[in-house]
Amino acid sequence: MIKRKFLISCLALVVLWLSSSLFSLVEISSVSASPDKLKWSIVDTPSEEGNAVVSPSEISAFVLGSDDETFYAIDIPHKKVYKSTDGGITWENTLESALEDEGATLSVWDIAVAPDDPGLVAVVADNRTRVYVSRNGGKKWDAISMPSLGGTLISDIAISKEYGSGSRDIAIGTRNPDGSTNGNVWVMELAPFATWKSAGLNADVSSIAFSPGYGSDRSILAIASNSTGSYLCVRHRVGDTWVEVIPPVEISEVSGNSPKEDQIIVSDLALASEDYSKDRWIVYAGYYSETDVDDAYRIKYEKGGAEVSRLKIKQGDKVSLASIDYSSGKLMAGEVLGEADSASALIHICSNPEERVPTWKEPTKPPTGGAISGRANAQIVWSPNGRQLYCGTSTNHVESAADWIDMTLPAGPWRGEACDESAFSVSISKDSGDTWNQLSFIDTQMRRLCDYALSVATEDTETVYYLYLASVSSGFASIWQNESKTLETLGKTWQRVLCFDNKTNDIILRLSTKEGKQRLFLAVRDTDDARYFYKDDQGEWHWKEVWDCPHITDLAVVNNEKFYILDGNLVNICAWNEKMWGGIWEWQRDIDTGLLSGYIIAISSKNYVFVAEDEDGEGKIAYSTNGGVTFKLTEIVPEPGNMQVTLDDEFDTNRFIYATSDSDLSKIYRWTVEGSTSWKDLKPPHPSFHSLAHKGGALYGAYGNRQGVARTLIPHLETVTPSDWDSLTAGLVSGTVFKSGTLRALSNKAVDLWAIDDRDYDFKAKMGCLWVYSDTFVLQTPWPTSPALGEFITCDPCNCQPVIFCFQWRKLPSAEKYELWLARDEKFDAIIATEENITPADSENPAWCPPANWLVLVCGRTYYWKVRACQSTEGETIHSRWSPPMSFTVKECSLTQQGVHTAPILKVPSSGNQDVSRSPGFSWVGFPGTEKYEFILARDASLSQIVIKEQVPTSAYQYSDTLDWGTTYFWQVKAVAPVPSEPAINTFTVMSEPRVAPPPAAKPPLPVTPFWVWLVIGILTLLIILVIALCLFRR
Repeated sequence: MIKRKFLISCLALVVLWLSSSLFSLVEISSVSASPDKLKWSIVDTPSEEGNAVVSPSEISAFVLGSDDETFYAIDIPHKKVYKSTDGGITWENTLESALEDEGATLSVWDIAVAPDDPGLVAVVADNRTRVYVSRNGGKKWDAISMPSLGGTLISDIAISKEYGSGSRDIAIGTRNPDGSTNGNVWVMELAPFATWKSAGLNADVSSIAFSPGYGSDRSILAIASNSTGSYLCVRHRVGDTWVEVIPPVEISEVSGNSPKEDQIIVSDLALASEDYSKDRWIVYAGYYSETDVDDAYRIKYEKGGAEVSRLKIKQGDKVSLASIDYSSGKLMAGEVLGEADSASALIHICSNPEERVPTWKEPTKPPTGGAISGRANAQIVWSPNGRQLYCGTSTNHVESAADWIDMTLPAGPWRGEACDESAFSVSISKDSGDTWNQLSFIDTQMRRLCDYALSVATEDTETVYYLYLASVSSGFASIWQNESKTLETLGKTWQRVLCFDNKTNDIILRLSTKEGKQRLFLAVRDTDDARYFYKDDQGEWHWKEVWDCPHITDLAVVNNEKFYILDGNLVNICAWNEKMWGGIWEWQRDIDTGLLSGYIIAISSKNYVFVAEDEDGEGKIAYSTNGGVTFKLTEIVPEPGNMQVTLDDEFDTNRFIYATSDSDLSKIYRWTVEGSTSWKDLKPPHPSFHSLAHKGGALYGAYGNRQGVARTLIPHLETVTPSDWDSLTAGLVSGTVFKSGTLRALSNKAVDLWAIDDRDYDFKAKMGCLWVYSDTFVLQTPWPTSPALGEFITCDPCNCQPVIFCFQWRKLPSAEKYELWLARDEKFDAIIATEENITPADSENPAWCPPANWLVLVCGRTYYWKVRACQSTEGETIHSRWSPPMSFTVKECSLTQQGVHTAPILKVPSSGNQDVSRSPGFSWVGFPGTEKYEFILARDASLSQIVIKEQVPTSAYQYSDTLDWGTTYFWQVKAVAPVPSEPAINTFTVMSEPRVAPPPAAKPPLPVTPFWVWLVIGILTLLIILVIALCLFRR
């Protein structure tokens, strides 16, 4: 017996091991979470998460992997190494710890990636004296042996494409700009036991590059400097020896003018040809030096000699270049300098670099960087597929060759600057390089969020959501854009679309209401700065300034061609005139509203304009019914202050507006335009409001003395009491108080509320953030199912009381508790019972069964009931709308009333059934002793379009013909003999005609079991046999 147990145990272990091995091959998919409902949550906005906003930070250098997704970047002054796997949107900085594990001394001074393997990356560390290589994307690094550098430092590094049978080379350039020590180019195959080979340059090297066709031409190019100047050197590999292809070519139009080794600071190469072993090729070069000849140069080689042309980016003036790159006929150059006042990098675009006199242009909206120091060091790189341009900017103070060699950190010439607006930018323009947005590493200060705007547009039949955000700091303001195809993912990926000098601490964002290509309008409060952001017919985004703008108090936008500027108590109308000068903005200025002051302006779609006063006014609202030409005034609100006004969703029909103020005692008030003579107090439970919004019939107010939003579902009723309001606070962080004028509502499947916390911004600490709340109780209600409309409740003839029954309804998502009312009339003027805080035992199938003696219902009488949610699953008291009222009747106590039966109870088809067969059977609950029933089937409720009318002896009837697909019918039954009854009528709908299913797709062929699977099975089978044999042997 023991031996048998041992055998079973052995077999069980084998089966368990086999099962675990097989299950390890099963792929497990993740499930995305649903957004929060009935709870405030923070919207993802630009922050340090994913290294979107990082201060201080510098992009000293970056490289792009061949997959266009894997990027690497280094930050020299802060000793950081970053990696992105989503095209530069988010970054991780775990690479430097792996480098230190290998013994590297940071900072990293240069970086290279293989042009055909995004996982093969190499860096220069140990004060420019050692190279570390990773073959798995930076998870693990290996220090490689180095040649004798002879006192020189590594100035550049490159990795070749794979060639031959899996071979690949790595190269370094070395220099020491002291005027005496010569550097070199060293090349080594990335293979075990390989050694470095000298290219024999005998000069200080500042740039190196493998030929794009290195697999066939085995060429390497370098910019090398000596005591006479700087030269382009081309070497060709023959076996293990490097030979000179052409004599060195001085990178200058005038011999002897190029920088010497102790004058050149940095340089760059852009290779425009594929093969540099042929008789014709082109190279572009640029450098930054202590001479006056810094510029971009073209070296054009044809058999017999090379021609050097200075490309004169600025008509021959000095242009110190940090980078240069070429792709598909377009040459890009990035300057060392930037514009400090505008925080702009200086880059230049040339679409005809092979012409005798190339033309250059500057971007409409350049990358950012260079604030404070005026040095942006723009590193421009084309994506491997040539479709996208990227730019990294940074601050350093390297102004001489001697500075280049000084690696003192964190001080020294390589130090950076905090809040210099340096960033990792992408050109989003089809005319590549003209328009740039910032993706990540944005070295800015987001001291406060000012405003936001939410747009829903249809583009190429797809719905696209745009979320815009404005932030300010003590230096520069930023406008951010997020684009998403779903509301749930909105806010996940941001781009900064504008950076400008911050003149005040408040920016207004408004969207046009025009369908299709909406425009974003921007106005800086208390200045005359207004702009708009739009997408042209080619899908390109542009910013345009509005000229001659008046002083700005507030902004309201009608459409793409018309908007209003409020200047104190004066209204200014700006309209686009397409016929004048090719299109200009025209102003109607200084229209007097009749108010003493102005605070906000609001508009409707029907030419109505409203202006509310600030605390210096009387507390009136000015309104115009003719688009702002003339104004009338309301009465003074009971509690004036800084006023807020919003329009009812149904303003075009009911003319309701709502107003409030931030006065300590202010409530929310309603006014009917051209109808009211005084303000109607809607009696919210809290005073002092800073924002109002109305959507889906619900009115919301953000109150300022405590955190939260008050909400009522019935602002339109004549009487609104404090109990008709709910407070929406679930999920809010303590101390959150919403900013004036930022509460807005968007109607989707629910009403989504958005608002900004009026504190300094700290995303990690959940302060000053953008919040959203999904109010799912506004547009949905519970739905009563039993007693159903017109249902009869049996009356117990013994005590003349209804039999025990339960109220049942469909679940309202996110509802925890419900409230039920019972009345004698449909308007619920005669309420006879209420039940609050009902917690259903089964939340999926909510119901409530009245306890014994809960209420005495009278037999023979009709009652009405309705239900609503009163508490969310977050534990917050919040009411949904009432369900539609349902009526039911308690039957009479006896079977007859004055010789007439009450109506039969119709059972099948049930009332409102939407899926009845075309030849249905009918049944009902009749009366004992009844011999005949009259059955009528008709197409209308009045039973005038009769399909069939018959008398039947039983309480059932089978229709023998076929009814029409998808058609609604009415059926009536009543007893006729010997005792008649009242008729009962129900309705049903025949099922829809089924669609013909398409023929099933051909089954794919069964996969062929790979040989290795049979091999594993064979091994496992042998193992099982051996285990069994072992067990038997132990017997």
